[in-house]
Amino acid sequence: AELIKPFLRTVRDSGICMLCHDVGDVLEHLKGEHIEVRGILITVSDRDKPETAELAKGFVELGYHLICTSGTGAYFEKLGIPVEIIKKIHEKGENCEKYLKSGRVDMLVNTISYGSQIEQEGYDLRRIAVELAIPCITSLDTAKEVLRVMAASSSEPHVEAIQDYVKEN
Repeated sequence: AELIKPFLRTVRDSGICMLCHDVGDVLEHLKGEHIEVRGILITVSDRDKPETAELAKGFVELGYHLICTSGTGAYFEKLGIPVEIIKKIHEKGENCEKYLKSGRVDMLVNTISYGSQIEQEGYDLRRIAVELAIPCITSLDTAKEVLRVMAASSSEPHVEAIQDYVKEN
């Protein structure tokens, strides 16, 4: 399933990383687009795990497969959220980089963490995602709106006749 969005074309054509922190920008980019996601890679800082867990539940309810690094994955599993746990970039084997490059990840949610190795890993992860034109979300407010748009686009519109709303006197 190929994601076709104007901002992804821009990233591919110019090599520029467009990190949208304005929800309006993201919604404008997603407006009218069909979003199909097979796997969402989520790796967030400890301070963001509780808020991200609510988002993760929403993505699972929509049928998306969650892929997480050990810390985020363990936190979600404790809450009963189904995830596939993979290794971090610096660990050998099936790690984040291999997953991104294999095409099994269609969106990345990664919040900024602090500490020299952690910061470098986050930077590397986001860089790889941008190079592969995989949407990279670094703001949980933006992730909430993306989830809202995905939920709205996955449901059939509810239409009723105007007569159902107007009562005769």
